[in-house]
Amino acid sequence: MLKSTRRNFLTTVAGVAGLAAVGASPAHASPGDGASPAAWVPNRNFLEVNKAGELVSWSAQNSGPNWIRSVVGVGWGTARLISLYDHWSFLEVKTNGLLSAWYWENSAYQELNVGNGWENARLITGLRGQTGEFLEVKNNGLLSLWVYGRNGYQQTIVGSGWDNARLIAGLQRGSTQYGSDFLEIKQNGNLSLWRIEWSTKRLSELPIGVGWDNTRLIAGVNHDGDNTGIRFVELKNNGMMSEWGFDAYGYLIEYPRGSGWDNARLIG
Repeated sequence: MLKSTRRNFLTTVAGVAGLAAVGASPAHASPGDGASPAAWVPNRNFLEVNKAGELVSWSAQNSGPNWIRSVVGVGWGTARLISLYDHWSFLEVKTNGLLSAWYWENSAYQELNVGNGWENARLITGLRGQTGEFLEVKNNGLLSLWVYGRNGYQQTIVGSGWDNARLIAGLQRGSTQYGSDFLEIKQNGNLSLWRIEWSTKRLSELPIGVGWDNTRLIAGVNHDGDNTGIRFVELKNNGMMSEWGFDAYGYLIEYPRGSGWDNARLIG
C-alpha cells in the first residue's frame, strides 16, 4: 500500500564532573527473553515501553519481517518520552521532569542523570548518537536542537510554530553527509520529511504524504550501514504495525508487520 505524496558522547558524559553514572536500579534491570541489544548489531531497532511498565528492545536484521523481542527493563511506568540515539543508547524524559541518558554496559542499561526541568518537553527524537544530538518540541511550539559539548548540553532554537506537530521521529541517524533527517506528522494528518543542516542549523521541509490520522506512534529504525531502505515503524490506532521505506523513485512503501500492538505506550 502506498500513501501519497555510540555511544561516544555518553562515555564523555560519564567523565564530566558533576554528572555521576548511575547504574540501572533493580526496578530498571531484568534479563531479556531474546538477544540483548549488544549481542549483535541489527540493521533496524527501536524501543517500546508497554502498559505493563516493561522496556522492550526490538531488533531486526536485513529486510525481513522477523523482529526479535528482548525485555531489557521493568518498572518504566514513569517514562513519559523515549528515543534511541543509536543501537546502544537512548534518552528518557520522566514524568517528574528529569532527563536521563541510558547506555548499554555490563549486560544492562546504565543511567546518566543529565538534566531536570523537562516538564515543558512535548516531543523528542534522537538524531546522532556520536555527538548527543536530539530535537525537542516544547509545549510553547518552539523546536530546539540539543548538542552535547564540553560544557554539557547546548540548546539552539531552530524553529517556532511547531504546535501543529503531533509526532516526530529521527531517521537514519548520523549517516547523511550534510544533515539529519526526521519525520513529522501534523495534527491534520499530513506527513513531512525534514532535514536540519549540521553547519547552518537551517530546516528544509518536503511534504511526502497525507492521511496519517490513524497513526498512534512512530519511531525511526534505520542506522548507519543499513541498505534495506526501511526507515521507520508506525503503530496504528487499530493495533496494527507497519514498517515504511522509500523505493528507488522516492515513493513510500508500506510493509505490514502484524497486529496486537495496542499494549505499546511509547516507542522511540
